[in-house]
Amino acid sequence: MKPARQRSRVLQILVLLMVLLAVGFGVVRALLAPADEKVLQEHVGDLRSAVTEVQVLLHEDQTGHLSSPFRRTELHLLAEDMTKTGESLQKAKVKPELVSRFQDAAALAKAAASVVAPLSNGADTSRVFSSAMVAQGVLPGIRSRLVALESELQK
Repeated sequence: MKPARQRSRVLQILVLLMVLLAVGFGVVRALLAPADEKVLQEHVGDLRSAVTEVQVLLHEDQTGHLSSPFRRTELHLLAEDMTKTGESLQKAKVKPELVSRFQDAAALAKAAASVVAPLSNGADTSRVFSSAMVAQGVLPGIRSRLVALESELQK
C-alpha cells in the first residue's frame, strides 16, 4: 500500500505544479499583452467621470453648498487622479492601431489636470479670469471629447 500512496502523492504534486504553471503563464501573458480598447475605455470613462465630478463641485461651490476645505481637498484628489491616469495612458504598451487614441486620451487627462490643479489652491479672484472661470470654460470641451472617444470605443 505504501508505494501506491507515494504514487498518489507524486501525482497530486504534479497536477498542482501543472495548475500553478498554467495560472502563472496566464498572468504573465496578461501582464505582457499590449493594452487594448477595453483598457482605454476604462481610463476614458474614469476621466469623464472625474471631469463631470469637477463640474458638479464647481456648480455646488457657486451655490454655496460646499465648504472651501472640502472643495479644495476633492479637487486636489481629482487632479491627482487625472494626472496618474494620464501618466498610465502615456506609459502604456499599446497595440499599434491604438497609439493615437491613447495619446489623445493622455493629452486630455493632462489638460484636465492642469485646469483642475489650481482650483485646489484657494481663491485666486485677483486675476482677470479666476481658475474656476477657466475650468468652467475648458472642462465642457474636454468632457465632450472624452464622451466622443468613449462612444468611438464602444462601436
